Amino acid sequence: MRLISNVFVVTGVLIGFPLLFYFAFHGVDFNRLPNIKEVESGYLIKSEDGKTYDLDQYIVGVLPSEIGMESSYEAIKAQAVIVRTSILQQMNGEKETDASKLEETYVSQEKLREEYGEKEYLNYEEILTKAVLETRGMVMKADQKYIVPLYHQVSIGTTISAKELYGKDISYLQAADSSADVESEDYMRVETWKYEDALSLIKKEKKNTKITEEQLEKNIVVISKTGSGYVKKIKVGDQEFSGEEWKLMFDLNSTNFYIEDYDNQMRIITLGKGHGLGLSQYGANEMAKKGDSFKKILKHYYAGIKFANAYK
Repeated sequence: MRLISNVFVVTGVLIGFPLLFYFAFHGVDFNRLPNIKEVESGYLIKSEDGKTYDLDQYIVGVLPSEIGMESSYEAIKAQAVIVRTSILQQMNGEKETDASKLEETYVSQEKLREEYGEKEYLNYEEILTKAVLETRGMVMKADQKYIVPLYHQVSIGTTISAKELYGKDISYLQAADSSADVESEDYMRVETWKYEDALSLIKKEKKNTKITEEQLEKNIVVISKTGSGYVKKIKVGDQEFSGEEWKLMFDLNSTNFYIEDYDNQMRIITLGKGHGLGLSQYGANEMAKKGDSFKKILKHYYAGIKFANAYK
């Protein structure tokens, strides 16, 4: 999973009629697709339960941990291409690997059945299987190499470039408009802490800290941030923290935040959800709802990529 620091849990609200209408009006003929259990990609994944899966079968099991079923179908297909590209990039030319070596999380059929019940599970599996089969073999490349397809949940209204965040220019990780994200309920998060509670959170991670409540109230300074507002370094008194450390201590949605004193409490306003690089899942879903194809979505968020068939 290419969220860098964020780990998605199994989420998803099953859609019934919206997807059925989509399939009916867009001509998806399920009967013409191959059986997922019979396809062979040439790549095998050994799972932790001792089973070995073909890559496409494995992707069906990974998708529940990557994207919710409230997403539009083309957004799900885009995510399938992201997962396939990511896994093959990590395999680095090998034909077989252990699941423990991959960033992606596989969700077993048994767990999904337990989570959703038999009927909903079968609907769920069918949708994901079709998305994988309809994008079968498709991957994204730049300079004839698999890209690292980073993505996040919600941007700040635009994605950011790798150069802005890491100082390294990566051709396909450029800033892209994602203005629809400002409508997301996760676009902005406002939280307040009593200074004593905030200090307790810091001490939980930094047991030997000498920071005081007074310093928290009067001496918090952001000393380094990107042009878009992603905090790199923050200083409290004489102690420095990275933006990522502060995010983890206070369970923030992203490192794009600012701090202010509000009614004698520490208030943190956070924008976006995730690191802001690559594809915004919220923005991708909004594009899909407007009728954009998964290819158009992926080309929008990953600059200059080319699609290829990894199975040929």
